Amino acid sequence: MSGSHKPITKFSGFVRGMCKHENYWLVGQSEDMYVTDRMAMAEDAVLLNSGVYIYDDEFNASFFYTTPGIMNIHCLTTFRA
Repeated sequence: MSGSHKPITKFSGFVRGMCKHENYWLVGQSEDMYVTDRMAMAEDAVLLNSGVYIYDDEFNASFFYTTPGIMNIHCLTTFRA
């Protein structure tokens, strides 16, 4: 999402929720339950586990934080303590 129809990056899993916090995009990913369907469409390897991408669009770099034991992520939010 960039305010236009032009994608800013591509992730290789089942992306669900997204929010922006300061300079970073937080992008949730659920476990992929439709592996055979995704494999037919995939250009690259498909990431199957759930977690959160922390993406910096200025540097086009991301870190994937896995969430073992959590199958589905539906939305993300940030808060200030």
